[in-house]
Amino acid sequence: MKRKLLYLFTAVLFTMVANAQRVWDISNNDTSWPVSASAYASGAIDGLSFVTGSGFGITSNKPLTWTDGYVSTKEFKSGGSSAGFATNLPTTRYFSFPVTGATTIKVWFRVNGANGRRCLISDGTTLLAEATTENVEDAMLLSYNYTGGAGTIYIFSSAAINYFKIESTDAALATANFNKAEVASVYTNGSQVYVTNLLSETAVKVYSLSGALVKSAKTASDVSFALKPGVYIVKAEAAEGSKSVKVVVN
Repeated sequence: MKRKLLYLFTAVLFTMVANAQRVWDISNNDTSWPVSASAYASGAIDGLSFVTGSGFGITSNKPLTWTDGYVSTKEFKSGGSSAGFATNLPTTRYFSFPVTGATTIKVWFRVNGANGRRCLISDGTTLLAEATTENVEDAMLLSYNYTGGAGTIYIFSSAAINYFKIESTDAALATANFNKAEVASVYTNGSQVYVTNLLSETAVKVYSLSGALVKSAKTASDVSFALKPGVYIVKAEAAEGSKSVKVVVN
């Protein structure tokens, strides 16, 4: 009986955490967000809905590093502005997801040109947050603490920008102390790159800074690669999640 109660508690806790924090790592999750040379069709992936438009979802290699440590491997292009962006209720080229209340929303993106191209967050009526830069190589992070009630959050743009990751964290989880398992540990020693402490079968890929695939393996055990001197992006993807790390090989 105690074992059954433990299983039930674990299942409920997992459901609470999964519902409280939603991470859509568009750049690094090739399973859910595959590389595409053409626009995505409108739909939903892992709870993130989107309405497409010409060029929306075309991907290309783009390794960047954000100030919070996030590392990308590819970018998801908006293909242009979101129709209706000036009304705060877009009709094309946008993402949306439901919220039940106070939520922290984060969007990792870069602009795809100058002249004040903006990434925007709204509740369908009010513009909640926006960000822009004139430097197309800037890795931008737009963050907003939503304090309203249940509704729908929209993420869209005033012109062509490129998306990498979207995250929604309920306020209750932001103040809780949950222990999150690491997908893997990544480190270097000389010319070797080591990927260790794997939790399950993991797809490991090593990319050059230009986005070219250099090494790959699918394993449930520790693995290492011999690499030439340089800077690389090591990506580990498993059922528990994904992780990307920039490493320097001397």
